[in-house]
Amino acid sequence: MQSGKIISGSQHISTLEGRQRLYEAAKAKQPERWSRTTRDWTSKRMAEVDFIIVREDQVLPLEVKAGVSRQKKSLRVYGEKYRPPILSRATLMNFKEDGDIRNYPLYALWLFLKNT
Repeated sequence: MQSGKIISGSQHISTLEGRQRLYEAAKAKQPERWSRTTRDWTSKRMAEVDFIIVREDQVLPLEVKAGVSRQKKSLRVYGEKYRPPILSRATLMNFKEDGDIRNYPLYALWLFLKNT
């Protein structure tokens, strides 16, 4: 579905049904990630990732920081446990790739969704 495009009610239903099938498949793969109503992740209160985004057959973590913190502990812990293809975060810093971590400036967070 493209932004700004008018679609019919049946297309909306079809899109929602497809999204539901995708969520159910992801939940069946790793039920511990889907045990709460929000899509975030914590590791025994030692680390947490703000958002878990499901795209097709990928589950992608996204950490959001309001400042310029260079700390990446939560993403590293998540990455070691689940081995996602890329770890992403959004901060006040500019675009940057640091190994397997991609930084998106907060003003350009929409690119995360476009590039994943």
